[in-house]
Amino acid sequence: MILLGLLPIAALALTCVVFLQRTGRFSTAILLGGLVWSFAVALGTEVLSFMSAIDFGSVLAAWVLGTAILLFLLSRLLTFRAIPAQAPLPAIAPTERMVTVVLVIFGALTLLIALVGPPNNWDSQTYHLARIEHWIQNRSLAFYPSAIKRQLAMPYFAETVVLQFRILSGTDRLDNLVQWLAGAGSVIAVGQIALLLGATPPGVALARLTAAALPIGILQSTSTQNDLVVTFFLLCLAERLLAWRQTRLSRDSAFMAIAAKRGTR
Repeated sequence: MILLGLLPIAALALTCVVFLQRTGRFSTAILLGGLVWSFAVALGTEVLSFMSAIDFGSVLAAWVLGTAILLFLLSRLLTFRAIPAQAPLPAIAPTERMVTVVLVIFGALTLLIALVGPPNNWDSQTYHLARIEHWIQNRSLAFYPSAIKRQLAMPYFAETVVLQFRILSGTDRLDNLVQWLAGAGSVIAVGQIALLLGATPPGVALARLTAAALPIGILQSTSTQNDLVVTFFLLCLAERLLAWRQTRLSRDSAFMAIAAKRGTR
């Protein structure tokens, strides 16, 4: 059953691939895919909550339907889009290669810790995870009797994402993935911001390394707190703002709005 908990990851990957087909840029596809995926999670959870239908069957059906739609969209893109000739890949400087290796090591080690170590810090036990169990019990995000006001008063988007993994897997072993994914996305977003501000490829690599090496980021990437989730959306807001200044496209304004809304919840 724990493998069903990976269904949201598969949907996220497919969303990013769809944007990769549309934009042709890996980093941009990761950020836009993450924004659209998070918007769908928030909207879908609110709808299920309104119907008092937050349970295994409903959540599973929603993710299966969403994944099927993504597969259909991707198949249409691959069918009707002409595949351009591949340009030769630019040479990677030794410094950039070394930074990439370090980032992969950081990511692999923190991912291992996130998967092996169950959520166990005080904040998670009394606030973040406790509210999720109430939602599952009540089949709704509605308020419930509690002596811990943070469970009711604080924004709850990050926990609604954790909720997907908790319900589908039937365990809390995958709960830390939300913060880890947000941390990885934040590193990519920092690089994109540096690029849009005119940094050279070595400068972009250095910016990503600096972001990945922050001690508080490493610590929180293996927990169920929500700081990295907020960080990811605020960085996406800044990145889309810089992109909009260049393109003036309404779609970039829409992505800014999604990032701003999610960054406050």
